[in-house]
Amino acid sequence: MERDKHRGTCFQAANWERVGQTKGRGRHDRAGRSPESIKDIYVYPLAADCRETMGVSSESGSYLRPLAVGEGLGRGEWARQEFGGVELGDQRLRDRLIRIVEDRAAHPEGSYLEAAGGDRHAAKGYDYFIDNPRETLNAEAMLATHRERTIERMMSHQTVLVVQDTTDLNVSTRPHTEGLGLVGTNQTGATSLGLTLHASVVLTTDGLPLGVLREAMDAPERKGTAGKKSVGRPIEEKQSFRWLEGYRDCVSAAKQMPKTRLSTVMDREGDIFELFEDAEATRKRVGVLVRARHNRRLEGRERKWFETLNAGPHGTRVEVCIPRQRWKKAKRDQPEQNGLPGRQAVLSLRFQNLTLTPTRSDLRSAAPITLGGVYAREENPPPQAQPIAWLLLTTEEVRTPEEAARIVALYCRRWRIEAWRRVLKSGCKVQEHQHETAERLKRAIAIDVVLAWRIQLMTLLGREAPELPCAVFFEKWEVKVLDALQKRQTKGQGQRPLRIGDAIPLVAKLGGYPARPSDPPPGTGCVWKGMIRLCAMADGYRAWPLKPGGPVRDKCSEGFVGQGQR
Repeated sequence: MERDKHRGTCFQAANWERVGQTKGRGRHDRAGRSPESIKDIYVYPLAADCRETMGVSSESGSYLRPLAVGEGLGRGEWARQEFGGVELGDQRLRDRLIRIVEDRAAHPEGSYLEAAGGDRHAAKGYDYFIDNPRETLNAEAMLATHRERTIERMMSHQTVLVVQDTTDLNVSTRPHTEGLGLVGTNQTGATSLGLTLHASVVLTTDGLPLGVLREAMDAPERKGTAGKKSVGRPIEEKQSFRWLEGYRDCVSAAKQMPKTRLSTVMDREGDIFELFEDAEATRKRVGVLVRARHNRRLEGRERKWFETLNAGPHGTRVEVCIPRQRWKKAKRDQPEQNGLPGRQAVLSLRFQNLTLTPTRSDLRSAAPITLGGVYAREENPPPQAQPIAWLLLTTEEVRTPEEAARIVALYCRRWRIEAWRRVLKSGCKVQEHQHETAERLKRAIAIDVVLAWRIQLMTLLGREAPELPCAVFFEKWEVKVLDALQKRQTKGQGQRPLRIGDAIPLVAKLGGYPARPSDPPPGTGCVWKGMIRLCAMADGYRAWPLKPGGPVRDKCSEGFVGQGQR
């Protein structure tokens, strides 16, 4: 279509996709001597498998490119990068989604009306989007582009960790919401309603989050199979099947990045023999690291594997950082947990390769599987602290103390998904959304999943890559505000160009971080609260009139001085 004569409004209204434009030369005019008009190119997918039909498999990865960790994550561009390619059946829905994400990023912990600055038209657009009856508008479709960007960031690394975790989202304060499931029961028998979220967050081996590869939300059944014994039931009917699905999704994603090795890390709920069977065929491409839950039998030995590993020779000692432990009240199946500060724990390691045999009667015909085992135990725990005792299983061979220490270090990265989950619940307030159906809740939570990842990445980049420029995350007006804050803090002396390592503590101070010499680096809580204030300050900075007779900026602090106060 000639762009000089037509705007393409009809094509866009009919959901045609503009994919580019011509070069403005004829078919045989390679030298460009006879220029022609430039034309826009529109396409319309007639079949869902159009990529495979044209020879571009969705699993081939040929249309993906490696993406740096901090590329395209600035405030003015990141929403379009992470959501701009979604297929929702209508381009207007895509544009609305990008607007919603941008507004929520500026104010993640409030309602959307608050995030939109009271704009009732934007709030109505949000309601239309969340309440849209289209079946194509679901959480999986909304996160499709973010998944692609995550895979592209994974392609930039030789080895990445895919950490899986399950958490319950309790929304019992809205019992009239349709489609919720049973997520808990207290000592008195009262039930809690909500959704179960199973997520796969990708990390570098250094612990930087690259994105959310997969998230699945479901409503556990209130009656029926949820209360029955799981023995003898197919794995597909058990709640533990979600861990196997997460692993198979990693295998599918690995096909798109042949030069990157994936290793999925799970807690004790992932100790499933069927998962080890799946991993046996793909262990060279996608490894498994799981904390053991079941004391399994060993082939050709009388002792089970817990006792065998504990009785093995001492390998080495490693020091790991144990995060601060929050106080938790006692539950029906869990004792009270004391609140303790973070500490450096010295762990004694024992390791050997073991051949496990299935213990369940329905798996007796399964072949034995050889896995590496590492037993890490804290030698001198502080008073009132439960000593660390980890029994780790991995598809990698563990033959040296260095390899055993590496396995423990990789497992420690699993705590990053717990920090992400805390941002999701406390920072983005996913359990406070007020929607009438579970499907609408899933749409709102899908946005928060990515917001929590960006907040966590922003916090960690300030520690791990402090020399990156501020433009990685902040727009120019936010940089101006941060620059003014730094000048006020240093009194304009010895100032260097602002870097991300300088900016994140400044943002955290806006959120309540005291920045005392003995304080640890700022956490995600201070950062997300500080970002809310920073966005408001940047908006005010942008809107302040700068004209003759109006207010002017002070040269030293870049603060504002009213008329006649110079």
